[in-house]
Amino acid sequence: MVAIVDYGITKFGKRKESIFELAKEATEKLLKYEIDYVIVSNSYSGEFNEMSGISSLLTTYLNLDTVSSLRVDITSGSGGSAILVAKSLLEAKEANTVLVLGVEKMSEKKTREVTKIISTLLPAEERIASLPSLASLSAIEYMKRFNAPRESIAQVAVKKSL
Repeated sequence: MVAIVDYGITKFGKRKESIFELAKEATEKLLKYEIDYVIVSNSYSGEFNEMSGISSLLTTYLNLDTVSSLRVDITSGSGGSAILVAKSLLEAKEANTVLVLGVEKMSEKKTREVTKIISTLLPAEERIASLPSLASLSAIEYMKRFNAPRESIAQVAVKKSL
């Protein structure tokens, strides 16, 4: 059987701490476990933090140098995919305890830069508007077509998280 036995979290929002300090804050109480593997969910460390190899750098910062790690980058699906990878490692008996760490630090860039980076999710010829703008236009079209109230859009986020 596979189970989530504990968790850590930081306050969301614009933070002055580095991506390493945020990771340490989130994992502080979790480092008491004998961790066999670390899965880092992170989509934009190269673009936002100007570093590659974030999983190795984070394990070193967390004093887990001898623990194997990998980074999962599937844009907005990274967190769920990281949990799926951890589950697979546990079910295959490749690890007994896996630390799944989701960490992003986007607040160092200006909004225009952030929008440009996130837009790279789309092929260049499809970048006619920002992704939030496209989502907004889709939501407006949905509400018109189905005569739906604004509150119905919030149900999408709730459903996606269940």
